[in-house]
Amino acid sequence: MRKNAAREAGVTLIELMTVLAIIGVLASIAIQSYAKYVMQSRRAQAQVHLFSLQLSQERWRANHSTYGTLPNIGPAPANPFYDFSVTQNTATDFTITASHKAGTSQVRDTDCQTMSVTQQGQSATNLLHAESAACWPK
Repeated sequence: MRKNAAREAGVTLIELMTVLAIIGVLASIAIQSYAKYVMQSRRAQAQVHLFSLQLSQERWRANHSTYGTLPNIGPAPANPFYDFSVTQNTATDFTITASHKAGTSQVRDTDCQTMSVTQQGQSATNLLHAESAACWPK
């Protein structure tokens, strides 16, 4: 009877490995979910910068005959994960683009590699264009 009492008091290697395997699976799921939310928050920050540049374009256009280039409307926002550019600027239209920077973790955000804001005389809800509808909050 004494042998059985000693065996029941400890943890077997199989039980320990089972617990570690369960912890590993849960940790991998949690890390992937966390990485997804980090990418989404960086994307949201880039969208805020796009909207800020859009407002700067409208301020520039109020005082000039055409929409401005990126140096005209102000410095590009300091964003370590996205590059911003004005890819088109005429008297009636502009396109501001945010592209993920190569070599950053945001490259894995394959849904939204490029996001842009345009002005074509449409309502504010129709100004948003991206490669995927998942890029923009609903």
